[in-house]
Amino acid sequence: MLMVAKQAARITTVRRLAVLLVLVVALFCFAIPGTNDIVRAASNCQITSVSPASVPDGSDDGFAFNIVDNTDNIAWVDVAVPSHNVVITSANSDWLPNTTINSYDVGYSGNPVSAGTGIEVDAEATVSFFSPPASWVIEASTDPNGSNPFTCSGSSTLTVTSTTPPRITNISANAQATSATVSWSTDSQTTGRVDYGKTPAYGSNQNDSQLASDHQITLSGLTPATIYHYYIAATDQAGNTATSIDSTFFTASVPTNTTEQPGSTTGTILPPVTTPADRTPPAISLTTSLPHIVTFGPTVGGIATDNISVAKVEYSTDGGKDWLPVDTANGLGSKSVNFSFKPVNLLDGTFVFVARAIDGADNIATSNEITVILDTMPPAVGGSVIALGPQVLLPDNNGVITTLPNVSSSIYLSATGGATSVDIHAYDTNMPKPTVSGSFTLHQTEDNGLWTGALSFSTAGDYQLVAEAVDGANNTTRRTIGNISVIPPAAVLSTRGTVANATISIYCLDSDSNSWVEWDGAPYSQTNPLRTNSSGHFSLMLPPGTYYAHVDANGYTSVNSASFTLRQPTPLAAAFYLTSAPGFGSLHVPLPFNFAVQPVNLRSVHRQLPAAFMQGSLIGTSLKNLLLMDTTGATQNSISWLGKPTVISVASDWAPAAAEETAALEQLTHNSDINVKVIGLQEDSGKLKADNAITGSQLVWLADPNSKTLPVLPISTVPVNYFIDRKGIIQSVTYGPASYQQLLNTIVNLP
Repeated sequence: MLMVAKQAARITTVRRLAVLLVLVVALFCFAIPGTNDIVRAASNCQITSVSPASVPDGSDDGFAFNIVDNTDNIAWVDVAVPSHNVVITSANSDWLPNTTINSYDVGYSGNPVSAGTGIEVDAEATVSFFSPPASWVIEASTDPNGSNPFTCSGSSTLTVTSTTPPRITNISANAQATSATVSWSTDSQTTGRVDYGKTPAYGSNQNDSQLASDHQITLSGLTPATIYHYYIAATDQAGNTATSIDSTFFTASVPTNTTEQPGSTTGTILPPVTTPADRTPPAISLTTSLPHIVTFGPTVGGIATDNISVAKVEYSTDGGKDWLPVDTANGLGSKSVNFSFKPVNLLDGTFVFVARAIDGADNIATSNEITVILDTMPPAVGGSVIALGPQVLLPDNNGVITTLPNVSSSIYLSATGGATSVDIHAYDTNMPKPTVSGSFTLHQTEDNGLWTGALSFSTAGDYQLVAEAVDGANNTTRRTIGNISVIPPAAVLSTRGTVANATISIYCLDSDSNSWVEWDGAPYSQTNPLRTNSSGHFSLMLPPGTYYAHVDANGYTSVNSASFTLRQPTPLAAAFYLTSAPGFGSLHVPLPFNFAVQPVNLRSVHRQLPAAFMQGSLIGTSLKNLLLMDTTGATQNSISWLGKPTVISVASDWAPAAAEETAALEQLTHNSDINVKVIGLQEDSGKLKADNAITGSQLVWLADPNSKTLPVLPISTVPVNYFIDRKGIIQSVTYGPASYQQLLNTIVNLP
């Protein structure tokens, strides 16, 4: 009897395990994102064409998106832009006539379309700058409200070609008696050409058809002891051509040789007599005495001498990196030259003046150096951009950027007034008295002059960012440039509490292959997969895209999250729950597959910042008087803007997001009932006009090289838009680029 009972118990146990196995397998089929709902749903919608597939940057194009409804009755379609350089301005569709537009996506809805029907939706979009090929994201749903959307499969890649000419730098010429080697660099792969001649009319040229970024062309057959003019033309792979300004070089002299001594009557051939080459360099000195700190661009004089003749005198303001001809050179071509120069368009900063003299044999001498600090104004910090890798983080309506502990982001900002150092101090605004909880030192980049550094916070909290700038004259200024809310990190939980050392793997949906791939966190300074710390927490910021998370830990049954779609960079501030794996005592046997799908609740926790720290605190106040000159040469006074609603967009041309809004603002200027004022913060009129010439824009800018806007409007990120009613009262503030429709809607809704 005992043996029979044991055998029955074994049979019962086997049956129970079999039933459990069948149940688990059934659950597994519904557990993994992509195995049931994702793959099945994605097959409902097929992208047949996206036209055009290639456009030049700076263009305004109409796009047609054609999809086929294979099995379901589609009632809603959403088209999201492939990258932030594409901004949707309008949309329409005969199939789904109701449209909802923002800058980066458009939703179409209407009566369900029968299965098998081809659907076309159209959108007008501006493409503001060059970017690598990327894909439109097209989603569909059978619900007119867009619930439970599925991603359409098929190719939707957009290629943006560049219309920006290359930049030519590091131009130099090394001249011999009958030849010269001209060298230069370009910021992209280009071919090259040198036009040259004895006059500015040139007349000769030499080509290099090889694509490269470092170039060198040798000119031969030149005349000794002669000044040659030359310029460089560089053409990139897109056919954009840039040319340099006119430059000159001076070929060396050739000594005179004879085969017979003068006066010889015997006819005997004597050895040639060679005139010794001139190897004696000239002498040069700067004779002007200057104070260490000056408040205007000084005139500097000096003298240059040579044993034969001085052919050229040049000066530099950066210690000899770049050279320009002096303004006056009395006696050029003789043994002694008095010269002077006055640098123009110098901005505040530290300058090292030095001059050099070149004689007819190409011998060069360099003068003594004079170091001065030009100080006409205290340093001023302009607009800033905070980015997670290549993704810009935009503030919310309160001017607050959200991030997580130990997530590193980059900050970029401009500064004028000759700043020699810039530091960011983070004040903890939740303390009774604001206290500095961390400081970040920025460094200046040589290529564009921007100040940049890394921001990272170890603990959750709300922080006010204050920039402190110091110039060469030790003038110090401080300015609030934004607010950061660091929310608590995500956690992995169980019935026993948090789970340490759990592994979180993030998978994203590739729009081209319609398959799940492991997300690459390296471009965003993050790792994937990652593990929870000893307290069971982890920090992860994700860029726009469609994702799911896989979580597992020793002794627990692993889980997948439900798939979720992000439209902007978002902290993954969620909680994942694990259950203990089946087992006995300390022995647990994890199942070889997932059997649970958890919804993802992306919480966004903002503590209320003090009103004094919020840029929105300007709402309801009158715009202070602002006086600036525009790019037509006219002076504009903000008092004259009263009587019409006004949008003031403050931007800087170095910020990529600012370029996205230019076309929308220009379109808005055609409405004579609205004042559209675009301020180039810390930009001069010449630079803004040059940018317009490159992009073909007709937008009139207000130039603000001396940061007059900052005391009136507290700029943080750029661009920022202020909406002002007819009475001059600030009614709304928005951050980041806006579409034409968004700008117009905000203005129409002003009181």
